[in-house]
Amino acid sequence: MAYYKARGTPLAERGLAALASTMAGIYFIPFKTGISLQFSFSGQSIPNRVSVKEEKGVKIYFDAIETQARVEINKALVLQVYHEAASASGVLTRYPPDAVEQLVWHVAAHEVGHAIYNLSSLQECFSSPGNVSLLEEPRAELTAMFTLRLLHREGESFAQ
Repeated sequence: MAYYKARGTPLAERGLAALASTMAGIYFIPFKTGISLQFSFSGQSIPNRVSVKEEKGVKIYFDAIETQARVEINKALVLQVYHEAASASGVLTRYPPDAVEQLVWHVAAHEVGHAIYNLSSLQECFSSPGNVSLLEEPRAELTAMFTLRLLHREGESFAQ
C-alpha cells in the first residue's frame, strides 16, 4: 500500500480506497457445476464493476485445492521441459511453492491488481474499448510480478 500511496495519482487513490475495504479468504468449494467442471479459478475477485469496487471494496476468494492441482500439473511440465530439474530418481530437485504459498505470493497479488488498477478505469485512454477486457488479465499478472519484485527488495520471500 505504501508504494501506491507514494504514487499519489487519482487512479491509485481510488484503487487504495477499494483495497482498504478488500477482504480475502481461502475456501473449500464442495461441488462444481457448469464451466467450473472444465476450468476452475485459483482465485477470483468480485465485483468487476469499478464503481462498486471503489465504494464497497473487493471480495477475493482462493481455492487451495484447485491451486494444488495446478502445482502438480506444473511439476509434470517442468520435468518434461527441463531435464536438469530432476534427480536420477525422476523427482524434482527444487520444489515449486505449494498451494498456499502460490496463493499468498502470486495469486493474491494478481487479484489485488484487479482491485487497485482495473483497466476499465482507463477506458477513455484506449482507441478500442475491446482492448480493455483483453488486457486486464495480463495487466493483473504484471502487477503480481511487480509486487513480487517489491517484496524481494524488502527482503520478503517465500521459503523454498
